[in-house]
Amino acid sequence: MRLDTGKIIRTFRRAASEVPAAVQPSVLIAPLDSPITGEPVAYPTDVGSVADRIFVGDQDGSLWKVDVSNKSPAKWNMSLFWDAYGGGDGNPAGDWNSGQPIATPPVLSVDSLGNLTVALSTGDQSSLGTSTGQTNFIWSLRDLPDASGLSLSAKLAWGYKLLDGERVTGPISLFNSYLYFSTVTPPPPDAACTSTNGARVWGMHYLTPRDGNGTPASPPVRTVGGKAAPFLDTLGSTTQYVTDTTLLGTSASKQAVIFGVTVAQVPTCYSEDVVPDGLGNNTTRISNVNPGKFQLLIQTGAASVGTGGKAEAAGSTGGLSGNNGQVLLPDLATPARIEGWAALVE
Repeated sequence: MRLDTGKIIRTFRRAASEVPAAVQPSVLIAPLDSPITGEPVAYPTDVGSVADRIFVGDQDGSLWKVDVSNKSPAKWNMSLFWDAYGGGDGNPAGDWNSGQPIATPPVLSVDSLGNLTVALSTGDQSSLGTSTGQTNFIWSLRDLPDASGLSLSAKLAWGYKLLDGERVTGPISLFNSYLYFSTVTPPPPDAACTSTNGARVWGMHYLTPRDGNGTPASPPVRTVGGKAAPFLDTLGSTTQYVTDTTLLGTSASKQAVIFGVTVAQVPTCYSEDVVPDGLGNNTTRISNVNPGKFQLLIQTGAASVGTGGKAEAAGSTGGLSGNNGQVLLPDLATPARIEGWAALVE
């Protein structure tokens, strides 16, 4: 749709008859078999960039790719990019009727070679009712050229299966090559709306499986999720996640509903000094620079910190405030920067 006029450029449908006659010339046929429930994300995502791909999820856990790379809208197409419950090739699979919606936006980035990467999760975000036996998934994918080099298709980096209704809650954050997200397992039938079966905060490398890159002779296992994020070591975790009780203390057991995590930077602090410049004037310089640390911010719902909560100890400014937690993340590597150069002649 054109933003300036509201005119429909193209609409993807199973049949042109689904829309009024006036709109039918704009219809492109696509094999959609479930309602679109997710948030579309275009690539490239930079402001002012011309997007060539759009990704969006549906009610049954399928991720669709809209190819808008052609200058002619009549040649755009929409195809299935990844079936989160499809299984095959040793990937975790669900039953034929176990599909769950892709409701949160997929996270797009690039690998070291500039290939597009896609991270997504399944799970209803509007209700957390009892879901015994329900499965959800987290997937890390790349959009790579096929053997002919003429088209792109999904290639699995890793996947992870969540059991008994556990699902990613809120958006996934990508920072410094790691995906950060939270999950919640719904409560038992006799405790709906009063507790959960536990919440967890996860950190996984956006491409590398938990058991590493592997070799051609010994390929990695791609069903174990991503390599654990370094911040988990500081909290004493040996897995890819940390539990609500570890973060908030034993009093928060099965009480926290963590709805997403966010990466934020504390503002950089510094002093300004007025000093002579040697020419009879004064100049201002910056000193006592304290670079702002990066933190993982966690909204904890009804729960709050209790005795023994690791998030309080790891926070750089006192840990939790009300129902918000913060965990200090490792510093970023500082790149070298050349500000000037000169030739020396002896």
